[in-house]
Amino acid sequence: MMCRTFVSVTLILAFVVLSNNIGCKRPAGGSGQVADVPLSQIGLTKDGWFQVYDQAVAKAKETGKPILVDFTGSDWCIWCQRLDAEVFAHDAFTTWAKEHVVLLKLDYPRGVAQPPSLKRQNQELLQKYRDQVPGYPTILFIKADGSVVGNYGYDEGGPEVWTQKASAKLSGT
Repeated sequence: MMCRTFVSVTLILAFVVLSNNIGCKRPAGGSGQVADVPLSQIGLTKDGWFQVYDQAVAKAKETGKPILVDFTGSDWCIWCQRLDAEVFAHDAFTTWAKEHVVLLKLDYPRGVAQPPSLKRQNQELLQKYRDQVPGYPTILFIKADGSVVGNYGYDEGGPEVWTQKASAKLSGT
């Protein structure tokens, strides 16, 4: 009887430990903390998106293009991940974006650590645009002065459909 109890308790503990670790995305370094860096030292993403609002605004002023702001939860939001995979990852979108917009990604991850300065900036922008961001993903098209000219989100049909609808939303700029 005592052996069965010991085996049962051991199996329950093993299950609890394993179930708490399966699927967990631990931040780099394991501590969940990232050293803070000035926003001026944060560069583009590997896909060429700005991460710093002021840098995107400067580029928008230089080019005269509106800013496409992607409010995303990259590591937990399935619709954000689908938008990235089905639209943003394609050459058709990249080609369209180079001609029409400046890209700015504001990420709100749950399992990926960010520099505190970037996290602070993103929270401030979420607060600023709270009435236009009902959930994730939300795409805002804004002018360099910060005024919103349109919004969008996930849409089926791939990059051709998405960019056609985005262009229609931008026609007011």
